[in-house]
Amino acid sequence: PNTAIVDFAYATTHPLRLGNFPVSKHSLVASDLDFYEDPRYESYSPDEINLRAVALFDFVPENDNEVPLTEGKEIWVSYRHGQGWLVAEDPETGENGLVPEEYVAILAAHEPADEPQPFLPHILQ
Repeated sequence: PNTAIVDFAYATTHPLRLGNFPVSKHSLVASDLDFYEDPRYESYSPDEINLRAVALFDFVPENDNEVPLTEGKEIWVSYRHGQGWLVAEDPETGENGLVPEEYVAILAAHEPADEPQPFLPHILQ
């Protein structure tokens, strides 16, 4: 298939008025757009976090939909919910709810848990 282009800046008798171009194998065609509709390549909301976090401060809930925090406790943060709030789960109790965003620090996906490790490897044992 070809792509026909009409450039209305030129008079109807001018040779540059009409262009007929073959479709390149590199051109974007409808089949290329199917990639964006494939559910495997779904884009995620910037509010979606799905990472571990650690509580920086104690937090006492004021509402039934909030989760208590104690300093140093690790939680699982799913996503942001409204301004300044995160939806989180306490992995120990299974309790789900809101926690203040400023009360937690998100841990990097590759960051290991802050657990004591032996100074020397097991070779010396």
